[in-house]
Amino acid sequence: ELIEEAAKSTLNGLLFTFCYAYPLDTNFVKLLKRKVEKHGGKFYLVQLTCEKESLFKRIKSADRENFGKLKSKNRLKKILTEYDLFSPVPKLQSLQIDNTKKSAKRVARMIQSHYKLK
Repeated sequence: ELIEEAAKSTLNGLLFTFCYAYPLDTNFVKLLKRKVEKHGGKFYLVQLTCEKESLFKRIKSADRENFGKLKSKNRLKKILTEYDLFSPVPKLQSLQIDNTKKSAKRVARMIQSHYKLK
């Protein structure tokens, strides 16, 4: 598994992103944390959220195509009714950032500053 191999290696870090759905993905996140910490790594959890209106605007973004991200407004509506995408992972400390009006660079700087990363 990529996460565990990265934790074993001499890499300075690994950034892994995915859309967390409570409670469905809770055990998966806790498993990742255990794997990283088992090899002496540090696990930093960041939850990015934005206003729902902004989610629907972003769905049209051309760069989503390049990363294989969701592109359908109808599919997004369905997901938002079926899953809780806004709750934090229970019992795990995380940095929560509403990025509705923030650039990717600004959010990256906030994460870097909060976790004192180089």
